[in-house]
Amino acid sequence: HLERRTKKRIRILLNDGGIENSALQQSNYLDAINAQIKYIKSDLLSALENDERGTESPFFASALTSLQSMYRAKLKMSGMEPGFECPHDSTTAQYTKNENIDGTWVSISRPTYQSCLGTNSDGEKLFSLGRMSFDIYKPSNLICSIQKQYNTISSVGDRHELPPYVPEYLKKQANGSGNLKTHNIIAAFTIEHPDDIGEETSKEQSIIKKPLKGILTNYGYTLSDPLISDRKSIWFTGGTIEPADNDSESIEEWKKLFSAHAIETSENPTEIRSKIDAEGTEDSETETARDLATKIFLGAISEPMMEDGTIGFHLTKPIGGHGHAYCDILYLDDDIRVMRGHSGSVYVFRREAMDD
Repeated sequence: HLERRTKKRIRILLNDGGIENSALQQSNYLDAINAQIKYIKSDLLSALENDERGTESPFFASALTSLQSMYRAKLKMSGMEPGFECPHDSTTAQYTKNENIDGTWVSISRPTYQSCLGTNSDGEKLFSLGRMSFDIYKPSNLICSIQKQYNTISSVGDRHELPPYVPEYLKKQANGSGNLKTHNIIAAFTIEHPDDIGEETSKEQSIIKKPLKGILTNYGYTLSDPLISDRKSIWFTGGTIEPADNDSESIEEWKKLFSAHAIETSENPTEIRSKIDAEGTEDSETETARDLATKIFLGAISEPMMEDGTIGFHLTKPIGGHGHAYCDILYLDDDIRVMRGHSGSVYVFRREAMDD
């Protein structure tokens, strides 16, 4: 009821030209919008926390629709949305500043990788390592639970800050405008002990002596879509996987598990193709052949395992780009960010202080 009443008052104000005539009225109505946004945000976060369906809950969907409506009204009143002109003054600016997307964000919505394998005893979703990592790391059939996900974003000021394998068309955008940003996704996960999964496990999983905690990072960059406002196109360029526990026993278990399945790669596609051919015919279903085919398609170059167990890779053919991988910003303020990905999944993040 409050939302409908607020919308009605805003429409009357817009139709009567009241905004142009009174900065004070504009300030009052921005106050009303911000108050409404505060209440709707509370409803949205409550639905997210209390409903197991998370972002798929009808209560969450209803709150998100209302939140988007108020957010658009706020942008219109500040003249930040195309098609609406509004005089700017210091009173307006204090309510409608363009919140900075740069920072460290923690996901407060459930992971949305494809092919969820259920949940563990703590209610954490289970996925195969392959689903979490573009099938780059082997063994890809390890079943993992996810504890936390972070998204770190920062403006790239100069092309010299970029790794050498980043494509030239992205480097050209590092011109000090702030348009090119890093977009790194960091997941804290656990390779589950076979006794904790409750189903038949793979040979690789069955040899794990205890749960192994790890950190998976996918590195990427974003640019604003040239045609669609509030859309950020994403390019993924590489990643790392590393043990989270520092004790020697965990690191040795980690290194034994992953070094046994390491596959050499080459920057020469002909050499990689010959390795695939050596595995069998084109329709071969061996894991090695599939792995090498993936590396050809993505131009994936593996990096040697480091002493601490970290394994890295980079892509000579980044995944994504305009129209292929993107996130639409549905709502953004200093505290939370709501986005919809190209697959339709909705993500909700809370800003974290850097020292957290």
